[in-house]
Order: sequence, then structure tokens, then C-alpha cells
Amino acid sequence: SAGTGTPTGTVVGRPTISRAFLVRDHDGYHCLEGGLTLTGAQPEAITFGTFSLSKDTWITQSHTALEHPTLTLGTTLAPIDLRSSLASRAAESMFWIGRNLERSRCMIRLVGAVGLLNETRHDLRQDHPWPWTWNVDRLLNSMAGLGWLPTPAPPDPPTTAELLNAALVDRSRERSLSTSLHFLLHNAASVRELFSSDSWRFLGQVSDYLLSLATAGPEEAGEIAASCAGPLLALSGVVNDSMVRDPGWQFLDIGRRVEVASLVITTIATVLVDDLPRDMEAPLFETILVTWDGLGAYRRRYRSDIDAALLIDLLVTDSSNPRSVRSQLEALAINIESLPGASPLTRDLLDKTRGLSSLIEASSPDSLAAAGALGRREALEILTDSARETLAAIATEIDLRYFVHVRPTTIFGGSSAPVSGESIDDLAARPGVRGEQG
Repeated sequence: SAGTGTPTGTVVGRPTISRAFLVRDHDGYHCLEGGLTLTGAQPEAITFGTFSLSKDTWITQSHTALEHPTLTLGTTLAPIDLRSSLASRAAESMFWIGRNLERSRCMIRLVGAVGLLNETRHDLRQDHPWPWTWNVDRLLNSMAGLGWLPTPAPPDPPTTAELLNAALVDRSRERSLSTSLHFLLHNAASVRELFSSDSWRFLGQVSDYLLSLATAGPEEAGEIAASCAGPLLALSGVVNDSMVRDPGWQFLDIGRRVEVASLVITTIATVLVDDLPRDMEAPLFETILVTWDGLGAYRRRYRSDIDAALLIDLLVTDSSNPRSVRSQLEALAINIESLPGASPLTRDLLDKTRGLSSLIEASSPDSLAAAGALGRREALEILTDSARETLAAIATEIDLRYFVHVRPTTIFGGSSAPVSGESIDDLAARPGVRGEQG
């Protein structure tokens, strides 16, 4: 349709597109007289991802409906290719389906691995109470999120067993299994048509397990979580195998890549930045590998005790490991590049993703694993801080760019997001990194 613009005080025609809105009452659905109108210089350049100006448009006067030719039986309409058409709400749902799917799978593996460590290595908890709390309990809180504090607060902090149960059933924790499954199912229901009947069969099983978790005791919750791993894994496989690679799948995969990379980085930052007591290293490193499906690959490749540098290599810098941070960033860059509506912001997202990927590629696992005089791996701390900040900024900008349609004045305001060609030493020299004042 043709709208009007007023450059230099004149009224000129402009191409526009409008998004209509429906409201529902007891009589059914009604179309509002107006909607959100976008305009741009060229008709083909106007999408809900790229536009020059947007305005709410409403019809305020009575009008006569335009005459339209009536279609008769036998009329053939030309097919319309809608493969690149996806509502922003559907795109947002797919993005969060991907994130919550990976959160759920990670939490099940983490609780299983830490639960086994807690049951079999009482000696570590007794001999090293502070390192155990700082590494094991803090890992559970970092991965599941902090929940609401009870009132009044208990005199003693929660035990590891209580934290394990909370990571499964506590809905006040943003990444607990119950929370992640709830939002996975909620978002899937809003885009039901994008999933196959096989996918919904597995989602139905996941829904049953979520209901069981709500009333389960601590021992039952662990068994239910372990049983839920099968349908989640099957759902992941069906989505990868059968879903068409359209924008819906791209946003789902972007969500998965951002979440896996963020959770792996959180795991590494929580456990490896501070040097562990010698007798805690092997069991805790093994727990990390089990959480990220890497124990078998590590043993086949190295056939040795678990070493911090080799662990960092496998989970962070190794592009042949599909669960490594570098693999996630490489796939994320491909997906961002394939999104519709290329713009300077899209290119900036792509540059930041590739910049972080090149930083990881150029990092030496041995250098990252080297601890200083105080037992702290400062190079690894800089890398993980930069990675977490960059991934969080990418997720925020995708939300603003494609879901909310807010055009920010600047992005990546933090000081530790890397650009292509930067090294760990370059990041360390920046003002504001590791607490220096700019």
C-alpha cells in the first residue's frame, strides 16, 4: 500500500506494510481497524526486521469497503513461497525452545554426575569442606540459578543433596529442570504447527514427567529426571533430522548454540579458574566431562589421568567436539549469517561471534591452564569473562532486533567483548578488564 511521508515539508507517497491485530470476546475474534505500519524507501526492503519508520495506524472515520472481485469455483491462485515468513512471536518461541531444551538436558546430566560424586566421595567433602562448597555447591547454583530464599532464612546453608533436589524441582530457579521443562512446553504449544507428530509424541512424554516432578520427593525426582532424558534426546534428534531449515529452525538452533556455549563457559569458569586441591581434581574433572558427554572421548583420545589443559582443549577450543564452545560459535555464526533481513546490526552480531571464536581458536590450552602464584588461572578467567559477556550481549541483541523490534543506539557496551584478531593479552590490557579503572 502507499502511505505518505513529509520530508522537506511536502507530502509524498511511500510504500508501507501493516500488521493487523485481532481481539477476542464472547462472540469470537474481531479485526481491529488499524495496526502497526512500517515504511521504507523500497517495498522489497520493508520487513519486520528491517524498516525505516514504524507508526501505529488507526482508522478514525467511517469508510466504505472497497469492491473486490469475487472468486469463482475453479479459480487458480499462484503459489506463494512463505519459507522466509515467520512472526516475531513464533521466532522468539523457537529461540527459547532451543535454549530450554539444552538447559533441561544439561541439568539432568549435571545432577546425575554431581549426585554420584556426592554419594561416593564423602571423604572429599569431609577433608576439603571449603573447596567442596566453593566448587561443587557453587557449580549447582551457577548452573541452575539462585532461587528464592525461604523466610525466615535457615541457620545453615543448604547441603549438596538439597541443592541437587532444588536443581530439579525448584521453580524459583531460572534454569532448574522444572522451570526449563515448563517453558519448553509453553513455547512449543505456541508454535504447535512447526513441530511434527513425532515431536509432539516426545513432548507429551516430557509433559508427563514434568507433572510427576511437581509432587516427587528427593529420591523420586532423580529417577524421574533420568527417565526424562530419553524423550528429550529423542526430541532433539527428531528436530535435527526432520525440521526444515527455515527461519524457525534457525532461531531454535541459535538458542541451542547460545545456551550450550554459555553453560559450558559457566562450568569451566566455576570449577577451573581457581586451582583445586590435588585429590579433588580427578573426580571433579570427571564430573564435568560426564556433564558434557566428553568422558568417553577424553579416554579414547588421551588414555591418561584428566589434565586441566586437556579438559579445556576438549570442551573449549576443540572444533571436532560438537559440544565445545568453539563448535557452538562456528555454528552460531552460520545461523546468524543465514537470518533474513541483513543489516549493520546483523553484521555486528556476526563480527562479535567470529571475534570470540577466533579468540578461542588462538588461545593455547596450556596457557589457559597455567595457574599463577596464588593458584588462579588468570588467562582462563579473562577468556571466560569475555565469552560470557559476549554471549549474553548476542542473546540480548537478537531479542531486541528480531523479537521486540527495538533499534538500540549501541550494542556490546561492555569492555571485554573481543574483536577479530585480539588475543588474551590484548583483552587483559583493556581498561576495565579484571577490575582496572578506565
